[in-house]
Amino acid sequence: MDQSWLDEIPDSTTQSDGLQIEGVLIRAPQGRVRLVTGHLCLDFDVDEVVEVKMVAVSDVGNPHFGIHVLLQLRTGARLLQACPSDVYRDLVEVRRRPFLMSCRSSIHILPNAPRFRAREQTFLRQYGVE
Repeated sequence: MDQSWLDEIPDSTTQSDGLQIEGVLIRAPQGRVRLVTGHLCLDFDVDEVVEVKMVAVSDVGNPHFGIHVLLQLRTGARLLQACPSDVYRDLVEVRRRPFLMSCRSSIHILPNAPRFRAREQTFLRQYGVE
């Protein structure tokens, strides 16, 4: 192994800031902190948390479901669990729908319109409306 590569790795004993992770703090089992960040849901022990700062973000999602925070963990904090955040994504993220899609009362089914359906699906995927 290349020693110069090893020398570039930060030494956990000399760092005092710990680890900061931004995400949405959600309900967790007692004694744990659960943070949804990106495509991951991370669990840490409550005792590993040094500081929690609320982050002001527009279009945060459902405020009753979680709080957008900057979580500071102590140096060497153990990760108790990491799993995909797919289960929480619809609750945490705000998905915008175009005005015309939001206000139309019904969807008219067009028979034998494969080109229209293909274009409609492309549009919906492009703007995350699905």
